[in-house]
Amino acid sequence: MANTCPGCHRKVYHNEEIVFHNEHWHRTCFKCTSCKARLRPGKFLEHQGQAYCEPCHNSLFGQKGYGKSFTPRSSTAVKPSHTCKACNKEITEKEIRVGTFYYHPECFVCKSCGEQLPKNNYITSGSDNYCTRCAPLESLSIDPKIIRSLPQCSKCGESIDEEVLLFVNYKYYHSSCFTCEKCSKELYSVDFTLKGGKFYCANCI
Repeated sequence: MANTCPGCHRKVYHNEEIVFHNEHWHRTCFKCTSCKARLRPGKFLEHQGQAYCEPCHNSLFGQKGYGKSFTPRSSTAVKPSHTCKACNKEITEKEIRVGTFYYHPECFVCKSCGEQLPKNNYITSGSDNYCTRCAPLESLSIDPKIIRSLPQCSKCGESIDEEVLLFVNYKYYHSSCFTCEKCSKELYSVDFTLKGGKFYCANCI
């Protein structure tokens, strides 16, 4: 016999439930009491019979382990779940963030050739991601929200306000700033090598 979820008052079945204090919740209904972020089983903190994400618990009741009401049964918290931009499914494990978008690692692929992208070496043009071989040369418009969420160019220090954004070795660059250390050739959309923390074109290795 199915139980009733206290969040939506609908039937909840075993393969979709989270049990908390003998109550059976849908996974999508089990949320932080304060901020309403979704919580995963065993990945939340408890205070007086209520479930919280770690940031809310720490803000309201103090750091984990110091509040009198902390119950050890609910250990480490987890970030609110996100939806993968590529497949529109929930991300429950590892994720890759690009600006305001999130991806499953296996869904983070080049828009052109379909090859999986390394998280520290790809090019974002518009809202699409490319490997360095397939990145388009034409200018594409980009959502201003993405630009505002990105750090400054790692080379010139200026904000990135152009169409093409490069993210290489965990740093962002203007396309014109991403150049060969030796000959100053622009490395956007060409083969390059990272050596000693510096980037070189194929001719200068």
